[in-house]
Parts: sequence; C-alpha cells; structure tokens
Amino acid sequence: RGCRRAPAELGLDLDPGAEFQWSGFSSTATTVDVMTTFLGTEGPRTMWQLELTEPIARDIQAFSLYPQENEVLLPPNVCFEVRAHFDCGGGLVMVQCRQIETIDALLDFGAEPWPQQARQRQWQRRRRRRQRHRLRQRRRRWRWLRLRLRWRQRQKQQTCSSSYN
Repeated sequence: RGCRRAPAELGLDLDPGAEFQWSGFSSTATTVDVMTTFLGTEGPRTMWQLELTEPIARDIQAFSLYPQENEVLLPPNVCFEVRAHFDCGGGLVMVQCRQIETIDALLDFGAEPWPQQARQRQWQRRRRRRQRHRLRQRRRRWRWLRLRLRWRQRQKQQTCSSSYN
C-alpha cells in the first residue's frame, strides 16, 4: 500500500510499537513492482509493507480493470502496529507494519477466502469449455456449408453440361 504523502502529513507515528487503524476499505497490492504507478518517483511518498496475521484480505484480481496489479481488498477497521521504518531517500519512506487484533467484531475475519477462488476457477473452466464447444459447432457448421456449396456447384455443372448434350 502506498500514497504520495509524507508520514507527517498523514499524522502517522513511526515509532516502533505505535498502533494505528485503517477505518475504510483499502485496496492493496501483493507485489511491490506495481507500486511505481501509485507512488511515482519523486516528491513525498509513503509505502507500507503489511504483514497480515488473519486471513482477512480478499483477492479482487478477477474483478479488477488492472489484473496485473494483484489487488487484494482489506476490510475497514483493520489495526496495525509499526514494526520499523526506513527513509529510502528522495522523499520515499517505507513503513513495516504487522496486523494486530482488530476491534471490529462485526466482520468475520476467520472465513477462508479460498472456496471463493475455487468457485471462480471452476466458473472459468466451464466458460472455457463452453467457448471450445461453440467453436467446434461453428467449425462443423462451416464444414457442412462448404460441402453443401460444393455439392450444389457440382449439381449445377452437371445440369449445365447435360443440357448441352
């Protein structure tokens, strides 16, 4: 997760052991190579490395307009503890955080996200199977139409040649 603001602008305490809470839904990336898009290369920037201790993030890559970003969505009111921070220079500050016990008891954090992904893969397999079936049907229809066209042309040639005799 990252933003184009300095930690001081965000009111973030970077002392190890400091706790903070993200109060809204947060889209995050699972790989750092896509962070250039969000952070840029100059000016004040903050990048968080988040270590989750509960399976709360939901994979939204299948629904994203940019699937190469490897997005996951964090629910609201997730609490983190600052483990360390590092000033990389050029205005970039990296903050390493670890999830701590979350206050919000309304969200079911213990639910495994994997069955949803299994259903997604199953749906994709069915979709590919239907597409292959439709393609085979189209090929058969075209083959049949080509054979029928050839047969008609032969019939026409035979009738033309027999009428001259």
